[in-house]
Amino acid sequence: LKLVSSLPKQHISLILWLCTTHITLNKHLHHIKKIASPLCPNCNKIETVEHFLTSCPQYTCECHTLSNILSRNASSVPFLL
Repeated sequence: LKLVSSLPKQHISLILWLCTTHITLNKHLHHIKKIASPLCPNCNKIETVEHFLTSCPQYTCECHTLSNILSRNASSVPFLL
C-alpha cells in the first residue's frame, strides 16, 4: 500500500485496470460488446493483460528490456503488477 500511495494517480489507475483486467485491451472490449473481436491487431492472439505485458510481438523490445531488469519473474503477471 505504501508503494502505491507514492505513485501518481494515473499510474495507480493503470495498475488497478491491469489487475482487474478492465482495461482497453481487445479481450475486455469484446466482452463488453464494444468491438467484434478479442484478438490482438498485431498478432491475432487473444489480447489479454498477460499477452500485452509478456508475449505480444509488437512489444518484443520492451519485454526483453523488462526481462533483463527483472530476471526470471518478468513473465509472471502477478509479479509485474
